[in-house]
Amino acid sequence: MEFWETNGTIGNLGDFEDIIGGVTGCGNVIMAIKIANGENQCIVGIAPRECLVYAENGISCPFSGRERPKKLSALLKKVGVLETSASSVTDVCDWEEVSNIFRPGCDCEFNRGHTFVSCNANDDFHADSSLSESMKRCLCGLYNYLKMTEQEAYVQKFSLSDFRTSGFMHIDAGAVRALELFSLSYHQDAKGSAGTLYGLLNKCRTAPGQRLLREWLARPLCDLRQITDRQDVVESLVANSEVRQTLSDTLLPKVPDSTLLARKLVLSKAKLQDCYRVYQLAVLLRHFERALRDLFDNDEKNAAAIKDLMLEPICYALLHFEKYCQLIRSTVDEEYHDKTGDFRIRPDIDPELLRISDDMRDLEKKAEKAKSHIAKRLDIESVKLDSNPQLGFFYRVTLKEEKNIRKCKSISVIDATKGSGVRFRDGDLADINERYQVLNSIYRTAQQDLERKVIATCGGYASALNELSSALATIDVFTSLARLVTDAASEYVRPKLEPIGSGIFELRKCRHPVLEAMIDEHFIPNDVDLGTNRMVVLTGANMGGKSTYLRSAAISALLAQIGSFVPASYARLSVLDGIFTRVGASDQQTRGISTFMAEMLDSATILETATSNSLVIVDELGRGTSTYDGFGLAWAIAK
Repeated sequence: MEFWETNGTIGNLGDFEDIIGGVTGCGNVIMAIKIANGENQCIVGIAPRECLVYAENGISCPFSGRERPKKLSALLKKVGVLETSASSVTDVCDWEEVSNIFRPGCDCEFNRGHTFVSCNANDDFHADSSLSESMKRCLCGLYNYLKMTEQEAYVQKFSLSDFRTSGFMHIDAGAVRALELFSLSYHQDAKGSAGTLYGLLNKCRTAPGQRLLREWLARPLCDLRQITDRQDVVESLVANSEVRQTLSDTLLPKVPDSTLLARKLVLSKAKLQDCYRVYQLAVLLRHFERALRDLFDNDEKNAAAIKDLMLEPICYALLHFEKYCQLIRSTVDEEYHDKTGDFRIRPDIDPELLRISDDMRDLEKKAEKAKSHIAKRLDIESVKLDSNPQLGFFYRVTLKEEKNIRKCKSISVIDATKGSGVRFRDGDLADINERYQVLNSIYRTAQQDLERKVIATCGGYASALNELSSALATIDVFTSLARLVTDAASEYVRPKLEPIGSGIFELRKCRHPVLEAMIDEHFIPNDVDLGTNRMVVLTGANMGGKSTYLRSAAISALLAQIGSFVPASYARLSVLDGIFTRVGASDQQTRGISTFMAEMLDSATILETATSNSLVIVDELGRGTSTYDGFGLAWAIAK
């Protein structure tokens, strides 16, 4: 018995990378936090690393002041952090403030006590004057923690960009939970999200598309032009059923998880099979370009948005991967792959490979002759000669012929199943197969140097593959949003959006999209009419639909700002800078917070953070105390 010493964590797979590297969830990010003292305030420097794509951008985002814990908590949910490593500096900031964010139930592992030291002066990011010392130490901490300095595959494979919080609607974890946008756990979203808005919208056909959809829900836009461009694309796909169905049913299901393939290329762990899958994706781009060109040509009104968001990225990828396709066609033996399902270098590249290939072809001809001989001997015309990389050559007949096969003593039965029938060999084929496998092994050894060169050349396309993955994910999400409209039993409309600060919030026959899809009964729609100086106080009997009314309005606003249509007959909305909720408070015993205290903390956060351009929904404020006190609190907070 052998024992192998391995190590890894939820965010840093380490030695388990090769074992579970093919498992793709919705996100997998590790974050470093450095607490430092600057101008009498605590500054949190953050540097996450996207594990699914090793060449993906890093992120930096400093916070300060009283807003720190809330913004840090919101970032954990938006980015999808699975593990956090924190520097053990205890004399400048109260650790409880940060560690409370990682309370029980949080889908993020918290490791305290790491030391983030400064990197060498010759490191690329050390010379970047735009980075604070805390950010540099965070990056160095991640480099050391992930053992990147020990692997040459990581060299010059990363770039750094800012994770901007401006330009996006503010949605914290409380709003995500109250509106049931998606599961706070990425793993739950990967398994299925019935009952959430993400589960309703997720008609994506690719893994990158599913991840991008979740990101859009977590970070709705505030830029009116960008929102309008997204709406234009969705509107065009809704109107053009032929292109929509081609993308959703024919092209997108054939797209592999290109981020996973890019990671293999970056780490030099790719095989010929992976390179060929990228080639198949590149060939598929021509069909994407044709479909999107048709959409562009037949929709003059929305042509600009279609070109910018979908068509141009695909056309760029087509040009970029043209030489890649030439490389694969000239080096990979496609004929051999079509015949055996296996991959190898073309024999005409090297004289030695060509000689071995000719010998293998002679054995293939002998195997065909042996098949004709065994068919006559058994008097079974349906005998088929088959092969695969695991077994080599074998004969195959249907199960009803099994009795005739087993009567012959010179025949060795490999297996018998309903799906594949009876697989067997006789002495002649066994001898041919043995010699063929020896030649195949020699061929594999002889092609190793050429194979390494091909894979290394393909590795140079990892960055372009990441860009292509992003473009295809965007197309996938747009197609999913269009299918939401066309597949729905009730009406969805394109909302008319007004600039931020215009104070307009009008919905006619608004519905809750998730609840409507789950119930068999007719959903009763409602109107919502809010303005700059208007507040709605909603009263009514229990089970009357008050909470559903509140959530319907908030979800419609959120859908509008991700570029989607909304479940209503008419919608005219101002762009919001945030959605704040105080819904369904409960006690948190592990933190010593009662139900009443939780309500007050949420209310205080809303009063401190919300602006005149925010949407605030409050459900049963003050229910954690007496009716008299609760009414007084609600009155004071409302004023």
